Amino acid sequence: MPQARRIISTTAEARRELRSKLKRPEWRDRLPSLPFGDLTGNEFEVLCALLLWRERPSDQIYYYGKTRDAGRDIVHILPSTD
Repeated sequence: MPQARRIISTTAEARRELRSKLKRPEWRDRLPSLPFGDLTGNEFEVLCALLLWRERPSDQIYYYGKTRDAGRDIVHILPSTD
């Protein structure tokens, strides 16, 4: 039977998902774009969840963390426009 997915609902919990020590990338002057390619998959997911929570605090946003199920890890339910 599949295990229930744990919902991460705070920024502190999301940051704890990055248990490994994070290192800052080398500074790059005049970089034409953000270095998203330097992030691990897990770091990118946490970044996306943190940005969504910050930019859309009243929306329903669910982050499931490391599930290793190759499925959806962030669900953003848009508010109704009725």
